[in-house]
Amino acid sequence: MALTDEEKKKYRREYYLKNKAREAAKQKEYYKENKVAITAYKKKWGQDNKGSRLKSAAKWKKENRGDYLASTKFRNDKGRAELSDGYIKQVITGKSNLKYKDVPQSLIEAKRAHLQMKRLIKE
Repeated sequence: MALTDEEKKKYRREYYLKNKAREAAKQKEYYKENKVAITAYKKKWGQDNKGSRLKSAAKWKKENRGDYLASTKFRNDKGRAELSDGYIKQVITGKSNLKYKDVPQSLIEAKRAHLQMKRLIKE
């Protein structure tokens, strides 16, 4: 007796839930063995589907405005607290026409040290 597509889908879902740890280990092992090919595929797919990815992201952002704002705030707060490279670049390029890619790593390190000193003085 052949299973319908819906029955196969249900079976696979149940099997995965019952064997979650084993399936996760298999996926991790597969990824480890094929990392280069997977990364290349994902990069190519991203380039080929840039328009649809942007549309999808914009739609999600519009439909989930509260979640989007919360995740953005969390990411910004974390970057500010840790003085991440992205945050430092944002501070440097803030009100100028300088681009992120134009900021050298040495300037990022100097600005990070500057901000750390300012924080220490405030304490």
